Amino acid sequence: MTERLDVLLSPAMFTPKAILAILDEYPEWNVVLDSGAFTNFKKGEDVITLDWFSGFLAEHGERFDHYFNLDVIGDHAASMQRLGALQARGLSPVPVFQRGGSLSDLDGLLGAFDLIGIGGIAGMLNRKGDREYLHRVMRCVGARRKQVHLLGCGQRGVLFGYRPYSADVSSPGFCVQGFGRLGLWDGFRFVQFARRSLPSPSSRLSGLLSRYGLTWADLARDAAWRWNGDRACVVADVRSWIRYARTLRRLGVRLHLVLNPRSMDSFRDAWNMERDR
Repeated sequence: MTERLDVLLSPAMFTPKAILAILDEYPEWNVVLDSGAFTNFKKGEDVITLDWFSGFLAEHGERFDHYFNLDVIGDHAASMQRLGALQARGLSPVPVFQRGGSLSDLDGLLGAFDLIGIGGIAGMLNRKGDREYLHRVMRCVGARRKQVHLLGCGQRGVLFGYRPYSADVSSPGFCVQGFGRLGLWDGFRFVQFARRSLPSPSSRLSGLLSRYGLTWADLARDAAWRWNGDRACVVADVRSWIRYARTLRRLGVRLHLVLNPRSMDSFRDAWNMERDR
């Protein structure tokens, strides 16, 4: 039986037509719908409006594994108002606990919902203060960690340590194109290859590359690292995240890989290579 792949996509990045096409093309994918709240925050305007979001969900919401509230990043009260507005329209979004909310607010959400998102940590956990923030949050969560989705967090130490119900990560394929960094999961950790400073060849590293269909010659080709090239390294990177997600599944953690329109061809290729392994 073909395994299922957990993915997450945002209506701020895909057109409605493209979203529905993905649902039709890959019925074996568990698709979670983000709300576009982060894009609204970054743009400083409602790229995704509450009216549009609620209308789309009213028509197609049942096709998704679940969907997140159109929250207001950094504003707990406004986020709860939007949650109530969507619920009043007969929808069941997953609420997100944002920074600015109190731990008693978090405890209340955990008492009222089977699943909540933890926001305010994406791309932040390299700093001590942010790691301490997450630790305080997870200490409050306690034994209810299987009610938690960590938004924008794919770090091995965090997911292996806290073991939430789920998380999502936008890195697959992106770090290869954007930063020239390729991480290959070896079953226990990511082995890193930097385009500008490749390690010395060794039998161990050569064996790892071959398990992802790569050679040292591939790493030396610019086109292998580009979405508009032959994408050999991009595809291998996505395959690596699929294998990492598979490892996490065995630990009871579901890692959703974030889809990006620019990387969809690489996702399709990677999934076709990995689906029946």
